[in-house]
Amino acid sequence: MRNRAILALLLALLMPLTGCAAKEDTLRFTYQQAEKAAEWEMNLGNSTGGAVITAELWHNGEMTQSELLEIDRTARKLTLSGRVETNKEAAGRINVHLGVDGDNYAGMACFDLPPGNLGYSFSGYQDRETLKVKAGDAMILGAWSFDLGDGVRVVDCQRLMESPEYLTTSSCTLVVRATFTEGQSGAR
Repeated sequence: MRNRAILALLLALLMPLTGCAAKEDTLRFTYQQAEKAAEWEMNLGNSTGGAVITAELWHNGEMTQSELLEIDRTARKLTLSGRVETNKEAAGRINVHLGVDGDNYAGMACFDLPPGNLGYSFSGYQDRETLKVKAGDAMILGAWSFDLGDGVRVVDCQRLMESPEYLTTSSCTLVVRATFTEGQSGAR
């Protein structure tokens, strides 16, 4: 009996060193201040097949626009950026770009903001924070809150996941979500 306990302990200690331990899927967040972009280093494919990425614009408690993109398990880097347009032709729009593995062609969409946008705040995660994910998990990758004259309400991605009703009370918020899929997901 004692020998079995010692053997079990040795196996538990040595498995991570031999690569036999189950690998986890992870996302590592970094914020690129100069580019005003969030970047996710991804390690997928151990328990997930990829992810479905959705961007949603919420105005006065209703989702007014959404866009969808699928990425597969081979994706290694996801870049998320948003730029509020100020030129006369495009004023009041936010261009949300999603790049996969350095390819900007995966770009998401242009969202029409309600009139009167005075500014915004962006929320992501702690710089260099690593999150574990598995098939079926959903998370908010980033969120923008816009000031329509009543001040900007800073949002927190984790709090938004825990209290989604916030979106039904916000004057204007854009969220980017990821839902991790099983098996082989669609191509990028």
